[in-house]
Amino acid sequence: MRKLILQMQSSADGFVGRQGQGPDWQVWNWGPVCPWDAALKARFNAVFSDIDTILLSRKILEGGYLDHWSQFARDYGDRPDFAFTRRIVDARKIVFSNSLKESKWAGTELARRDLAQEINALKSEPGRDLIAFGGAGFASALIANGLVDEYQFYVNPIALGKGLTIFEQRGIDSSLELLESSRYACGIAVVRYAPHGRTAVKAPPARPDPPFHAGQTFNVRFPTFTPRITIRSERELTVEVIAGKYADFSDTVEYEAVAIREDLVLLSWQEHIGSTIVHVLDFTSLIAHTSITPAKGGFVRLTGRLELT
Repeated sequence: MRKLILQMQSSADGFVGRQGQGPDWQVWNWGPVCPWDAALKARFNAVFSDIDTILLSRKILEGGYLDHWSQFARDYGDRPDFAFTRRIVDARKIVFSNSLKESKWAGTELARRDLAQEINALKSEPGRDLIAFGGAGFASALIANGLVDEYQFYVNPIALGKGLTIFEQRGIDSSLELLESSRYACGIAVVRYAPHGRTAVKAPPARPDPPFHAGQTFNVRFPTFTPRITIRSERELTVEVIAGKYADFSDTVEYEAVAIREDLVLLSWQEHIGSTIVHVLDFTSLIAHTSITPAKGGFVRLTGRLELT
């Protein structure tokens, strides 16, 4: 049985927005620049690796959901840290509306049965999990019908004082069990709950500490140059180009690392002339998939061979 995840942005005081207003209060207001830190992007990627179907309300689609993610996939879909954009575009999408007779949006399906029948039927199909996006009304209807198996709240560091809530209709989901609480450098905290006593909830996505320790060194052998990365502490590393193009370059920077799995680590930093470097390090195949975004613009994607020293 597949589970349904309800994912919502929320304020620190529990509201999911203000009536008739946009997302300007959120850390990422869904504009063209994403200020999320590398670890939060990696988390979002991990979530969507287990999703194949997205449930959407009519209102969120009319608000530009498809246009937003389609543009992001075109602009950033080749970057490993934005892999979720392509997964969102490629996923099956089902629209829930009380007024539409057919879907107006390419690549979407219109739900034909009432809310509970449709979602319970989807849960019984083979495949990966379902995730729901929409406004407070759509979320409240899912909750009132007892359809949500897991809540994922992306809590923004702001108090709205008043606004929209998704728990006005109290029901069987009003008693919640905490599954996880994680904080991120950009200011967001992700809090996961399940309805109390719901036994079908899967374990949280693996997020062990990256397998780095002070003094650890490894090389990434690209076709034209080889950087050596030395871990100095849990926040600082040194990059030294030891062979080929850029030889003798060296810099010490602050980095972020997150383990997607025990053998797969995302490692990122911004070096002193402004370039952003992101490595996806696969310690099983000993391959590094690397993206470099120079300060002057453009984008470079490289594949290198990991050598542990």
